[in-house]
Amino acid sequence: DLFSGLYEIPAGGVDAQRPHDADEVYYVVAGQATLTVGTERIPVRPGAIVYVAKNEDHRFIDVTEDLSVVVFFATPGGGA
Repeated sequence: DLFSGLYEIPAGGVDAQRPHDADEVYYVVAGQATLTVGTERIPVRPGAIVYVAKNEDHRFIDVTEDLSVVVFFATPGGGA
């Protein structure tokens, strides 16, 4: 099964995410920030699409403009 949601962080806000047990895809609708995935730093802005593997440490940092991100994720163990 696949789910989606809207994740928002105000400029200067803190992202307290922890690794998840499902793969995720982020689509940035508005704002600017940096997404850390493991040791990688990925600048994101509107139109950016980023895949994050399950159990990978990740979070948005340096949120310089209000951030709105559509997130898609599969349920743990997902369908066949």
